[in-house]
Amino acid sequence: GTLAKVEVTAGQHVAKGELLAVVEAMKMETSLLAPFSGTVVGVRSAVGGPVAAGQVVVEVDAGGSP
Repeated sequence: GTLAKVEVTAGQHVAKGELLAVVEAMKMETSLLAPFSGTVVGVRSAVGGPVAAGQVVVEVDAGGSP
């Protein structure tokens, strides 16, 4: 697929289930949601770039989250 958009930036706090990014594959969009609350460590893929199955797109650190 292709990374269509990123909705977060490094250092941003996110809640579990919050939209992180959208991947497009075969004209279908898949939302990537935060698996837990935490802080975005970094975005590991560029918008418009390829995304493979299992690839880390957004890294979230749960450390210190309630």
